[in-house]
Amino acid sequence: MNHSVVSFQARTASRSTHFSTQFTTAADFRIQKKAERIWEISALSDRALKWLNTEYRPDSPVRNDAFRTCLTGANRFMRNARDEGYRIEYVGPLSVSYF
Repeated sequence: MNHSVVSFQARTASRSTHFSTQFTTAADFRIQKKAERIWEISALSDRALKWLNTEYRPDSPVRNDAFRTCLTGANRFMRNARDEGYRIEYVGPLSVSYF
C-alpha cells in the first residue's frame, strides 16, 4: 500500500497554491487539477522528463514538460510512475501530498 506524506507547510499554506520549495523539489512529478475533469501532470526532474518522453505514452502530447488528462488517465499515470519508483506530488484543494 502506498502512503502519502503531507507537509505541515502545505497544510498551512494559503489557497493560492504557493508552497515551500523545500518539499516540491523532492518530487519527480506534480499532479494538479486544472479544470473540471482536466488534470495536469508536470515533470519536475530531468529523470522524470526523460521517462515521460521515452517510456510513458500519454494520451495527449507533452508540452513544456507537462500534459493534460482525465482522472482515469491521472490514476493510471500515478500507478505506472510509482511502479517505476518515481515520487509524485499531488496538489489538492487543501494540502499537498507526496506518494
